[in-house]
Amino acid sequence: MIIILYLASFIFVLIGYQPVTIPGVFFGLCYLPGLALFTLVKKDGLQFEDLILAFPVSVGISALLTLSLLYAGVHVKFIFYILYGIIGFSILLHKVKYTKFPPFSVKLSDREIRFVIIAFLITLIFSIPVLSERVSISAHGFHHSTIATQILNGIFPPENPGLGGTALSYHWGYHAFVAALSSPTSLPPLLVMTLLNVMSLYFIFCIAYRTAKYLEFSEGYSYLVPLALIGLMRSDAIIFFINKLSSGVLMDLRQISFPEVRPSEILQSWIWGGGAPWFDRRLFFLNKFYNANTMPIGIALCLSYFFVLLIHLIKRHENEKPKRQETRRWNSTTEKTELMRTKEEQAESNCTGKQGRIRRS
Repeated sequence: MIIILYLASFIFVLIGYQPVTIPGVFFGLCYLPGLALFTLVKKDGLQFEDLILAFPVSVGISALLTLSLLYAGVHVKFIFYILYGIIGFSILLHKVKYTKFPPFSVKLSDREIRFVIIAFLITLIFSIPVLSERVSISAHGFHHSTIATQILNGIFPPENPGLGGTALSYHWGYHAFVAALSSPTSLPPLLVMTLLNVMSLYFIFCIAYRTAKYLEFSEGYSYLVPLALIGLMRSDAIIFFINKLSSGVLMDLRQISFPEVRPSEILQSWIWGGGAPWFDRRLFFLNKFYNANTMPIGIALCLSYFFVLLIHLIKRHENEKPKRQETRRWNSTTEKTELMRTKEEQAESNCTGKQGRIRRS
């Protein structure tokens, strides 16, 4: 099955028709490496957490290989095909070594399937402003897109967008990965960042839900955790979101002003959401989600790291549980043995004392 997915996504790219090339490229770099890794390593079928972690693992593998190839002098337009070749070689090597692939099976409960569908629909609803290209582009958007565009044009390492010819004192690994996705899809870097934000939001929902289930939250609370995580929303946050959604403007430049501000006014702005739009903390994550920046995918990667740690701790606890139970049984048996021995010694001492009294009498 993994070979079919590999060939299908590559054929989509070779067709050259953009509506099928885009999902082929994003699947090939953002999901296939992790999915192939888990499929080849795990022999008892994939679980929900494997499908979730396939995204951050794939992003990590593809981003690291992209940087390595760029430093080796490879132009960004060849990176996708080289990465695909590496993935195919890994699958072929596993096939030659083991001659038989582990069965591709996915174990999902009815509740997990229901959540996957609901999370997908909610992600689409939240993504309406950006999918309709009504996303606001601030100075950060042009800053990030310029770095990615430089890499697309062969300028490596990229230069400072605000002062050409000078070194860039900013982490640009994310922009290299954006350029690797932008080149084969012919999408502008800003739109690639938008799609990465949408994918990150969906997997953040999934990680939060599965974490809540690991912590033994009820099904209802497990649905609330993802919503609470993305913003810790105030009660009027939904009004704010609907207003932004209906107006199609996420940051009105006419509202931006820089009057003299007193500390008390800054505090009121932070509490009540007044002042410049970026001071609004009601939907902080969604404000970042609707702009070109690295925060959504960064949050997804960080949550994945803590999610892996949580899985490790839970499995270690489960593995140590039989040992602890065995230790308790051994301690209980030892205590019973010592208690019986103590009673026997007391009985012997009582019997010896009675015999001594009888002899004296």
